[in-house]
Amino acid sequence: MNISRLVDYAINNSGVVKPIVIPADDLSFPALTNPSIAEKDGELYVCVRNMSHTLFHAENDRFHHVLGKNVLCNKENENIFTTHNYVCKLNSNLTIEDYFLVDTSANDVEPLWQFSGLEDARLVFWDNKSYLCGTRRDTTTNGVGRIEMSEVRIDNDECVEVNRVRIPLPGTEDSYCEKNWMPILHMPYHFVKWSNPVQIVKTDQTASYCENVHMGSYYPMDYDWRGGGQIIDHNNFYYGIIHESVPVATELNKRDLLYYHKFIVWDKSWNLVTQSKSFTFTDSLVEFACGLCKHDQDVYISFGQTDLVGYILKLPITKFESFIHGH
Repeated sequence: MNISRLVDYAINNSGVVKPIVIPADDLSFPALTNPSIAEKDGELYVCVRNMSHTLFHAENDRFHHVLGKNVLCNKENENIFTTHNYVCKLNSNLTIEDYFLVDTSANDVEPLWQFSGLEDARLVFWDNKSYLCGTRRDTTTNGVGRIEMSEVRIDNDECVEVNRVRIPLPGTEDSYCEKNWMPILHMPYHFVKWSNPVQIVKTDQTASYCENVHMGSYYPMDYDWRGGGQIIDHNNFYYGIIHESVPVATELNKRDLLYYHKFIVWDKSWNLVTQSKSFTFTDSLVEFACGLCKHDQDVYISFGQTDLVGYILKLPITKFESFIHGH
């Protein structure tokens, strides 16, 4: 399969790629990854995940760990994997102007599971409120994961979580772990829960309910389409970025996944219009994009690499459209 590198395409087509850098002395933990970019009142913000653990992945099949090619690494004798989040304001050149650790102390309780914190949060601004929408797995003793909306207040000198709600499932609660719902920026409290067939769900700011509002048709494909960044509205179409998890076997018969990405385009009735070719960002085999927004005449995509580092990619809208349509 011929896989394009989006970073190469951006650099060769008037785009920009910048790393997300926060001084190590100000971080809670070593890994800073899986950012989510969003626009509010002409300003760009990003939420970035800070983890107490890192991911080891044997790129190019070299230097396998005894446990496999894909292994979470944490401190000796420590079995808690903790996530903190930072919200950052970006300058026009995509460097960080200011950053704040999200203060969750008002709502924190003792975690009941080894993965603690709000994971891979998408930043979204709905109804003049700021939300981090991600997965939390620490409220039950067996790690049941649900999407939570964490309402935060972003001031000049702090970012404080003022409320958090846990979104129920539409229908029965038989799913073990819900992940990667994609917030629809122009439709408050709506998410693309699943990409194929496209499933749109709606809740409210208190998460008092969750209901299906649209279920589309299934389109044959090689691999499942899993969620990515927020859904944007452009030129009378809806755009999203998804990832495909491609399972592969290893010489040691350990599980491994490769991550590829696609841009997906729907019409206003959520019918699939087109999809881009599969791509990576950097050729790394573990990448994840959970940020997509439009600002002025550019599209911004935020992505993480090997659960360790994060980047912002800026691309002119015309070049973004050309990539999708293969021009």
